[in-house]
Amino acid sequence: MLNDIESNVDYLNFKIVAGPVATMIKQGGTKPISIGVSGNWGAGKSSMVRMIADALKGDDPDSKYEVIDFNAWLYQGYEDARLALLQHVADKLADLIKSRKTTSERFKDFLARINWFKVVIASLPIAAKGIVGTLAMGPIGGIAAAFESVLKKVKSIKTDKIPEYIESCTKNLPDLQGYLNQATETSMPKEIESLRSSFADTLSDLDVRLVIVVDDLDRCLPDVALSTLEAMRLLLMVDRTIFVIAADETMIRQAVRLRYGSEAIDTDRETSYFDKLVQIPVKVPRPGPNEVKCYIMMLLAELAVQQGRLSEEARQAAATCLRSAIKKSWAGKLTRAVLANAFGNFATKISDLIDIADQVSGIMTTSSSIGGNPRLIKRFLNNLMIRKMIAESQEMGLSFDALVKLHLFERCAPMGAFDELAALVVNSEDGKLTEFAKWEKAGEHDEELKDVPDKWRGEFFKQWIGLSPSLENLDLRPYIYLSQEDKKRIIPNNDLSPEGRSALSVLSETKKYNSALLAIINRVEVSEIEVIFERVKAKAVAHQWPAISLLQLLHIPVAFPAFAENYVRFLEAMPPGKRDVSLVPLLSNYQWANALLMSWENDSVTPKNTIRAIQALKKGGK
Repeated sequence: MLNDIESNVDYLNFKIVAGPVATMIKQGGTKPISIGVSGNWGAGKSSMVRMIADALKGDDPDSKYEVIDFNAWLYQGYEDARLALLQHVADKLADLIKSRKTTSERFKDFLARINWFKVVIASLPIAAKGIVGTLAMGPIGGIAAAFESVLKKVKSIKTDKIPEYIESCTKNLPDLQGYLNQATETSMPKEIESLRSSFADTLSDLDVRLVIVVDDLDRCLPDVALSTLEAMRLLLMVDRTIFVIAADETMIRQAVRLRYGSEAIDTDRETSYFDKLVQIPVKVPRPGPNEVKCYIMMLLAELAVQQGRLSEEARQAAATCLRSAIKKSWAGKLTRAVLANAFGNFATKISDLIDIADQVSGIMTTSSSIGGNPRLIKRFLNNLMIRKMIAESQEMGLSFDALVKLHLFERCAPMGAFDELAALVVNSEDGKLTEFAKWEKAGEHDEELKDVPDKWRGEFFKQWIGLSPSLENLDLRPYIYLSQEDKKRIIPNNDLSPEGRSALSVLSETKKYNSALLAIINRVEVSEIEVIFERVKAKAVAHQWPAISLLQLLHIPVAFPAFAENYVRFLEAMPPGKRDVSLVPLLSNYQWANALLMSWENDSVTPKNTIRAIQALKKGGK
């Protein structure tokens, strides 16, 4: 399976952005820099920030860049995010000092001041939150008055409680009590400036540039996300610091709106909140067809290694070759031949995977449901492999490329289109759809596709129908079976009781409404009636709402009134042009259909003969 974690292996050509950003930072010397990497969920923000950090360190073992990874989401619900970030930085510096077998009095001062913040926040969480939170919205000097009241409350805390807390969180600093007494005589702005100064001095003593990578803010609750950003303000813009922040800007704006209220803060301020923290905004580039094709190919190659079809050495060699190729993606298409050449002698062993990557990349790039999103592509492939293993365990003998093609249809086709396909397959004699022959031929010659369900019309189906393999002579029932999580919709006839099969058969064969069938339907258990209702309904949708199917379905709410509401909702969703006049006299017999008929009568797009029939019945009733 494919892990959903960040990667420093560049299959999507992200280094065209990460490299220049790292160069810009290096050219800045020891000046502080903050970088904001933005992008939608799953776009690859984590991978981008990792590549920027790696590009800064490079392969130099003596690099002066030290990277700290901070994931605020891990601390959510367990620890104050502001203090967690400060402690994370302190722990990294302590490790550096220990590894170098040196000491730093200024680091001790920095650590003591962090623990002072711990005492204040632990003792007075509400007041402290207001103080530290102010840092994100205004200058440091603007919070002096607020802190003075906090100092008075700190002094009033029972002295036997403060040492107890200090000992629990700062066992390595027995002298903090003395520092605490000294600190309470100062002001918070001075404390903050002293904290920043001791932090900068520590970095200077160690002669390092600290790269603080803040990730997964998207997953945090709004308060946690903003608290993390507020903590960054304490250390931001200090010499030798580099903050690399991965965040969805939309999420940050929503968090700001939730905290301060939509009336208290306007749209411009929502945007500027994040902008004030970030000097260099970086947008994760959306992958194009070549990048997506390379990405899919290398993910499939990872799976091939796991399956023993490909050696790890061959995979790495291919990855190097394809990364070189996508650097020149502007020059032309990444062809199947390029993919095959990258794998050398192994190409024939994984030719099916090469075909898949070559064919599906276009749809995965343009489809609105995937849109080249790396995380969604991984999930698509993981789901596909699970289904493949299920098929093998049940000895289904399925064609893998057909499984890919149908899974692509399920995942990327317009909503409801796959339901129509499932209904056609389940209601066919042998699971084969002969219509595919003419559709595939039309697609091959770029001709208009005729007689396809409404939801299948459009550019997607034109692209999809041309993919290999042909589905003309393939029994699609096992593929549909694998794809359905809702068993009701695809339950085969032989899974129904004899009474259920009989009811489904007579309903499917009748050409008109026949009250004599109600006795047959009434013999079926309600749980199976629900299955039959969904089957007949799906068939009606797949065949474009023919009047016969609607009349067949009407038997169920008549026999089981509990299904009347579902039947009415189904007719409400029907295209207005399908409101057939033959339904009117039958529906008029049931009170639950009165509102529906009235809405049809008052809707100008209802067929004229249907409106006239409703009006005639109303007059006759008078």
